[in-house]
Amino acid sequence: MSQKEINLSREIWNGTLPVEFILNSEELVQSEKPDSIFIMCSRMSYLGIITEEVVRYFNYYVVDFDNSIYFTHNGSPLRAHLPFGVIYDSLSHLERKKGINIISKPSLPLKITIHFKDAPKQILLECNTTE
Repeated sequence: MSQKEINLSREIWNGTLPVEFILNSEELVQSEKPDSIFIMCSRMSYLGIITEEVVRYFNYYVVDFDNSIYFTHNGSPLRAHLPFGVIYDSLSHLERKKGINIISKPSLPLKITIHFKDAPKQILLECNTTE
């Protein structure tokens, strides 16, 4: 393996994405919405790994915690079994402007909303633990 390939592999392995976690406003107990929590996530990591940290942060503000946690981006449910890098890349889309293909990526930090109830179980796998 060449030094260039080694450096590229290292860069991919060490890649991170800034993520802003936001509480779904319909689930608030308090009249005041909590601040977002910002976490630098490895592109190789999963939502399930940071779920506990995010739940602990927002738990005080939640009305009904029915243990069916799930995450969305712009209203679309995210699959917790995919790495952050795959999630981010899958949110990109190809546009054609003036005969040129342009890849449009979501802005950073990636905004992800956490929901504590009514997970769409027909669409998503449960994301309650790191197992």
